[in-house]
Amino acid sequence: MVSVPGYPAADNSCSSLVRLATVGAIVGGSAAAAANVARMQRGGITANQVLPDNTKTAVSSALATAVAGAVAEQGLARLGVMFATGAAVLFQFRTAAINDPRNGS
Repeated sequence: MVSVPGYPAADNSCSSLVRLATVGAIVGGSAAAAANVARMQRGGITANQVLPDNTKTAVSSALATAVAGAVAEQGLARLGVMFATGAAVLFQFRTAAINDPRNGS
């Protein structure tokens, strides 16, 4: 089973995946906010771009965490599977966002 400090042990039921996704969103959104504040101070991003970017990062982190939690079984041996799955999902989201013609690329 997957467990997150402060949350009951996950059993891959819908509610436990939602809890994992929530943790992923908080962590990803917090990291994006910190990075975007630094980018905004350097002039690399405007204040109007911060919220959409933070939202995209939080949602993709939530999905990656939930997918990794669904794939993982119990024990530390599955940590590598969780990491690889989460990284693959995030990579796919970022690649899709970069190649999206609406993003001006």
